[in-house]
Amino acid sequence: MQGVADGHAGGKTWIDLMAAGEARRQEVGTALGLELPTAADLAEIENSSRLYAEAGAVFVNLPLLTPWRHGQPARTAPVGFVLTATHLVTVREEETPAFDAAVVKLRAAEGRGCGSTELFVTVLEEIAEQSADVMERVGVEIDGVSNMLFSEGGGPIDSAGLRDVLKSIGRMGELLAKLRNSLLMASRAVPFLPSHAPWLPEELRPRLATVRSDLVSLMDHDGHLAERVRFLHDATLGLINLEQSNIIKIMTVVSVVAMPPTLIASIYGMNFKVMPELEWEWGYAYALVLIVVSVIIPLLWFRARRWL
Repeated sequence: MQGVADGHAGGKTWIDLMAAGEARRQEVGTALGLELPTAADLAEIENSSRLYAEAGAVFVNLPLLTPWRHGQPARTAPVGFVLTATHLVTVREEETPAFDAAVVKLRAAEGRGCGSTELFVTVLEEIAEQSADVMERVGVEIDGVSNMLFSEGGGPIDSAGLRDVLKSIGRMGELLAKLRNSLLMASRAVPFLPSHAPWLPEELRPRLATVRSDLVSLMDHDGHLAERVRFLHDATLGLINLEQSNIIKIMTVVSVVAMPPTLIASIYGMNFKVMPELEWEWGYAYALVLIVVSVIIPLLWFRARRWL
């Protein structure tokens, strides 16, 4: 490996244009005789814009995860790879963990030197590696949410707790969706390379096959985790519905229990001239006892049906 440059072609095998600006992009493109992709080009989503070959170079645009932090929404950033027989040019605007890991690995092998295609394969390997690490963290988070929802030793989760759980599940689902999109495009780039890069060294083909196998298995695992997230989402919504049902049940009990005493108090609160109980010595006590009894009977009825 001859090193990683920040925008100049001379003497460098890997030229990483990290937020380099239009002038530097054109400078490197002119030095290599290539039209490097712009930010608008990287944002294209059709497959023909993400994988193509022209002017003796292979162009690959991949959406890669930006640094992921627990509790934060997942984001991806488009990264453009321009691969020739002598150079690898990467065009990006944000940091990506796969690049940092690839640089560390390549610097550890500084003495033996790397060609442009081996650099690209190394980055693909790190994309698979970093994706696997993210999935492992998501799996741990899924286990934590599952234990919280279904553990027999855990107490009931209040409304605020269920809301936080639902947000966490949403973040995990979004992360897995973005990760699957990244893996899908990377898995398409692997078989595209041998058929459009005649300079590909024969000894790199087994590594490419391994990368493709890893990416496919990671997509399968991503699907498995996504199914678990959907299950937790449905379970959380079910618990929220139960919480709402309990609230409605309580309101129903309160309203039904309050109806008979309200009716009795309304009757004896009417100001008619002739009321049989008006002249009773114990009329007031009678009305109070009747109100209490009218409360107790509905409570006993609801208790018999285990609503309380």
